[in-house]
Amino acid sequence: MHLPLHRRFPLGRGAHTTRDDGLCAMELVAWLAGEPHTDEPRCACPVLTAYVRALNDLLPDAMRDRLLRPFAPRLVGTRGDLAVTEIRAWLLADRAARLFAPRSLVAAGRRDHADALRSMPPLDEPGHALEAARILDNAGASLARAARWSLGFAAAGWPATAWVPGVARAARDAGALLLAVQTLDDAIVGQSALPA
Repeated sequence: MHLPLHRRFPLGRGAHTTRDDGLCAMELVAWLAGEPHTDEPRCACPVLTAYVRALNDLLPDAMRDRLLRPFAPRLVGTRGDLAVTEIRAWLLADRAARLFAPRSLVAAGRRDHADALRSMPPLDEPGHALEAARILDNAGASLARAARWSLGFAAAGWPATAWVPGVARAARDAGALLLAVQTLDDAIVGQSALPA
């Protein structure tokens, strides 16, 4: 019995030279869209692509297929205009600041800084990212390092594709990879409310 490619190969870490070598989540998206083998398919939003590539590599092997494979068909056709891409980027910055970093801070006994981040308005511009980064600086340089890194680059106006992978790392550091996957779902549909 010949199984289709997307069932023959479990999703693996990193990029692969050919489909026969394996697939990461975004290489599966390219295959489903009929594109050449790549982990940067033209059909997908570049911000979502950067985030999914990071999640793909951070998730344990046992979870990667179960959690990311269902998103592959949904990522086909997500490339939109600049406004949609920016909304997704700021949603991810918001999750780094108001969801993932506070979890790390609470675990380190810095509840006051966590509360300050959680009480911020949704991040939607560089000034908000800078404010969140300052709160993290005041909490301690080693706490929520990935969130601080992402927010610093977002505040400085760097392209989101450069700093969005740090949001996935912030989720990992907070022990919140399942929330990171939920965040992917929110970013695809553009939902901005934080999960309960």
